[in-house]
Amino acid sequence: MYIKLSQATLAAVLLFSGCGGGGNDTGVSFDATVNYKTSAAYDFLKYMIPSTNAINLYSVETYENKDGEKRFKGDPDRSTYSEKYDINGTQITLRNGQDEIEEIYDIRSDRIVEKEDANTSGIAIARFIDPGDYMVVSSTNRTEDKIPIVDKVACKFVKHIDTKMIDDIEYSDILELSCKNSADGSNDGANISIKYHKESSESLYFAKDIGMVESETVSCTDITTTLNGQEQHNASCEKEIKRLVSHNKL
Repeated sequence: MYIKLSQATLAAVLLFSGCGGGGNDTGVSFDATVNYKTSAAYDFLKYMIPSTNAINLYSVETYENKDGEKRFKGDPDRSTYSEKYDINGTQITLRNGQDEIEEIYDIRSDRIVEKEDANTSGIAIARFIDPGDYMVVSSTNRTEDKIPIVDKVACKFVKHIDTKMIDDIEYSDILELSCKNSADGSNDGANISIKYHKESSESLYFAKDIGMVESETVSCTDITTTLNGQEQHNASCEKEIKRLVSHNKL
């Protein structure tokens, strides 16, 4: 997820026909502008990152529909993962269960810069936010299986929630975020063309002084292959739910 947003990610309300309509779209736009401020109703740093060095353990439930529909039945695949936060002044290091660096956060007066390592420029996340503010709007280029792809992501702060129950645990002082991601690309040859499209939506919840406590992501991918004028679709959808299992201060 971006915002780990975990990347957080990213990020996120599916729009394209291969995966149907509906969802929980809160009007997130890729054309929005991020307003970096030095004061607002909420300092997202106090919600995104635990207040002290800590380890958060998460459960993950993953559902898949290989028919390309947003209908998920049956038992999910289940797994767990951990995030370890090392806070050192204006730099915070996020490590995985193998103690490997996942992200580095540079804390600035108006933004949080999320980087994969100390040498990358990273994604800027608005730090001080009011309801309705955009926190991330980004467009990047990458290549996957020789297909040039344009990745777009947008996240905004939806609202503040006083309390939220998650697996019989009540959390208080919650910020709800909504993110959307779109990835598009194509590769045209003499007799064959391939078109790649993926869209996802994500709802994330962050508790003050704890970090992310829950997220739900629905994503759909549609790969269209046209060979000698004959079109074939390969579509699939996935839903992933993450919940905080334990929060332990170090």
